[in-house]
This record gives sequence, structure tokens and C-alpha cells, in this order.
Amino acid sequence: MSMSAQTLIVNLKTQLGVIGKGWSQGSIATRDGWLNRLITELEEEYEGPESKILNNEHLNQAGKMAAIRNLGTKFLPTVAWLKTAATRLGGEDKGFRTLLYAVKSPIKDELRRELRNGDIRRLLVGQNQAERDTQFFLAAEQDRDEVLDAMLDSPMGPMVSEEMKQRALDARAQRQHPNDYAAFQQNTLLLEYAHMLQELVGRRLYGIGVDAAKIKDVLGVTVASEDEVRRPSVTAEQYVGTK
Repeated sequence: MSMSAQTLIVNLKTQLGVIGKGWSQGSIATRDGWLNRLITELEEEYEGPESKILNNEHLNQAGKMAAIRNLGTKFLPTVAWLKTAATRLGGEDKGFRTLLYAVKSPIKDELRRELRNGDIRRLLVGQNQAERDTQFFLAAEQDRDEVLDAMLDSPMGPMVSEEMKQRALDARAQRQHPNDYAAFQQNTLLLEYAHMLQELVGRRLYGIGVDAAKIKDVLGVTVASEDEVRRPSVTAEQYVGTK
């Protein structure tokens, strides 16, 4: 079994320059930079050695599999930058979400805030969910943060449905912080793409026998359940001349 590096490289190259929905030129350039780096690493550090192993007549099938697993294990640190990129984007995502979606009551005194929140919630107790959702949407539209805070911080749980919460706060974020919201959208696209590359490379390496724990540590992606047991490793040397 091989990682099919040549096929993977071809697939990655087809993604270069593709203009996906919502992607800015800057984000496309970042994504293509990742693709070019990964393609170069596969071509220069993996594809040739893998081909050499597959064509080695002195190794039987099991020996080739062991050699390819060792090659994949040595290649793994080369793509550690994917985890670094995803971690950085994840941190930026957290910052954007705090800026765009956080709700903070304008009432600074905690006791006064709790009393005011209680008054607001009592007015909503007799309403059904659709009516409460409407009240939340209007409050978000009118920047009435004390109402938003009261409805989200209810002792019995949020008084607004999750769908309306997301819809209302998203519209609020776009209106209040249009530039930051646009940057957040681009960051989200890149973060999802980085996760896709992590998963793609991790799965390919796991498929050739690279240890799942090492993949998780270096790439930051889980490719197997914790109780899944890998068969004992066998060195290529054990199979030399045993065809």
C-alpha cells in the first residue's frame, strides 16, 4: 500500500487558482501558497523515495509496506506547519468571535444588572418561543444589549432559540463591525481549508501505517480511536531477499 503521492499531487494542483465562493484574492493567495508548499514537499521528499521502494525487486509486499511506513514517519515532521497554520487561524477565529458576537450588558453594577435582567425576563415569560425570538431579533437590531444579555443569561437557559440567536447576532456583527466581519469570513474559509489539508495528509499517512498518536501530535488531527491497536511494526530489512 502506498500514499499514492503522484495522484495526491495531481489533485492538489487542480485546486491551484480555483476561485471559490466568497474567497478574496488575498485568501486565494494564502491557500495557493499552502498548496504549492505541500506539493513541493511531496515531490521533493516523498514521491521519488516512494517510487523507488515500490520498484525495489529485493523487497516483498510486506517489506515494501514497512519501508513506506518508515518513509511516511520520516516525512511527517515536514508537514508540521499545517498544524501551526491551523492553530494561528484558530486563535484569530476566537478573537473575531469575541469581538463580533459577545454580548455585554451596559449596566456595570452586578446587582443592578441582575435586577434589570429579572424585570426583562418576567415580561417575556408569557410569550411563546416564536415571540421571544422576535423580541431577541429586534433587540439585536436596535442594539439593546441589556435585553440580549437578559435573554441569554437566564437561569433556566437561553430564552431564544439557537437558530435565531445565530441569525440575530450575525446580522448585528455585520452591521456593527463590517470590516472585522469580512476579515472573519476570510479567516473562517482559510481555517476550514487548513483543517481539510490536515485531515487529508493525516489520513494518507495513517493509511500507510504511520502511528496515529504521532500524527495527532505533529499534525493536530485525530485519525483513529484511542482503543484502535496497530499491528507491530516490521522493519524493511527483515524482508530483504525473502520474496
